[in-house]
Amino acid sequence: MNNHFIEATCKGQIEIVRSLLATGIDPNLQNEDGDTALIEASWSDHIEIARILLEAGADPNLQNEDGETVLMKASWNDHIETVRLLLEARADPNIQNEDDDTALMDASWGDHIEIARILLEAGVDPNIQNKDGKTALNYTKSIEIFNLLLVYSKIMFSVNYITDVLNYRNRRKFSEYRQQYNNYYIMNM
Repeated sequence: MNNHFIEATCKGQIEIVRSLLATGIDPNLQNEDGDTALIEASWSDHIEIARILLEAGADPNLQNEDGETVLMKASWNDHIETVRLLLEARADPNIQNEDDDTALMDASWGDHIEIARILLEAGVDPNIQNKDGKTALNYTKSIEIFNLLLVYSKIMFSVNYITDVLNYRNRRKFSEYRQQYNNYYIMNM
C-alpha cells in the first residue's frame, strides 16, 4: 500500500491519494530513496496533490537520502506555483543537502529567474556556501539572477571575486557582467 500511495502522488491520481489518506496512511511516507509523497507530487508538478498532502500534515522540510527537500526539487524544475505553496507551508529555503546546496543554488543553476526572486523574497540566505565554497552566484548564467543576488546579498563584492565567479560560469558574458557591476557599484556609493 505504501508504494501505491507514493506512485499515486507521482501520477497525479487525486482520488486515490484522498482515499488512502482517509484510511490513515502517513502523508510523510518515504520510498526507498527517501523521497516523500510530497517530493514525488511536486517533482511531477501535481500542485493539487501537494496541497492535499500539506493539509494532511505532510512536512515540507523532510529530506531524502541525498538531503534534498521538496523545495529543492520544485526549484530545480522551475515549478513556480509549487514553490509558492511550499513557502506558504513554511518550507525552509535555507536547508542544505548532503553537498550543502540549497534551493536557491538549484534555481540559479537552472537560471529560473522567478524562482530565485521568490526564494530571495522569502528570506533565503544568498551567501550560503556549499562544500565547494560556492554560493548561488557561482551557478548562474542569468544577468537577472546575478542582479538579484547582488541586491539581496547586501555585501559589496570585490572586482576580483566577481571576476572569478564570471570566469567560472560564462567567459563570453564577462563584459556585460562587468558593466552591471560597475553600474551597481556607482549607484550604491
